[in-house]
Amino acid sequence: MKIYAVIVTYNRLPLLKECIETVRQQSSQLHEIVIVDNNSTDGTHEYLEGIKTDGFSIVHLPENIGGAGGFSCGIKTAVEHGADAVWVMDDDTIPEPDALQKLYDVIVQNPNAGYASSRVLWTDGTDHNMNIPVFCSTSDSTSSVRKLKQSSFVSMLITAKAICTVGLPYKEFFIWKDDTEYSSRIVNSGFDGLFVADSVVLHKTAVNYNADLSTAPVSQAWKFYYWKRNSIFMSKMRYGKGMKFYIKELNHMRIAYMKLLRRPKVERNIFWNKIKEGYHDGLSFAPKIEMINRETV
Repeated sequence: MKIYAVIVTYNRLPLLKECIETVRQQSSQLHEIVIVDNNSTDGTHEYLEGIKTDGFSIVHLPENIGGAGGFSCGIKTAVEHGADAVWVMDDDTIPEPDALQKLYDVIVQNPNAGYASSRVLWTDGTDHNMNIPVFCSTSDSTSSVRKLKQSSFVSMLITAKAICTVGLPYKEFFIWKDDTEYSSRIVNSGFDGLFVADSVVLHKTAVNYNADLSTAPVSQAWKFYYWKRNSIFMSKMRYGKGMKFYIKELNHMRIAYMKLLRRPKVERNIFWNKIKEGYHDGLSFAPKIEMINRETV
């Protein structure tokens, strides 16, 4: 099985170097490492040109198209190059030496597997709040391998068969919800999503956080536009645009505003304006799935 790693990076050169090094030191052999640079301006371009050798495929994008665009591009590149499975991650992901091997073993042992995901920890050894998956059941909570409804792109090994069946992630999402939508799409298409507790990676963010309207820094308010817009699109796909859709979305907006009431008025308005804009644009947001045509996977 040819396994390709896909790393998406943007202006985090020190972390990217650490990520690449730990990916190269995996106990399970990689066929190629695909690095997608989202038009970084911190010397990443020059660094990647310097390490461009056999075993690396470097994609320099002319503009920053977000994590969603980067993953879509990287997965497409890997499959078109002949990957049988694609291991995706952000540039601040630091896998343990056997993280890939543990994912690979589970994929091989489960013919219906569409993807396998690692356990994602923060630097203090606790589970990273951003990357806690959604399990199919709680009855198997002590099992080392559990079925999933959805997961994150922080260390997910996806089979080429699943990719060619469901298409690529929505590159138009830019950020947020692209991984939950994609992992759900794979499961809803009949594949198994699998959580592998023994496959461990660190997600080296500055703090252990999740997207929370009541605590997110004001500097991150712009991201909540995409959070709402992409959520609206996913809700439309699930419910259509009938009464059930509008009732659920209005209730979500009410809950969001209640969380914002914990913030000072100036901050509240900044976040609320982004959410309203995302809601409005989400009603007409209609990205299309890009398929990959490959005769043999």
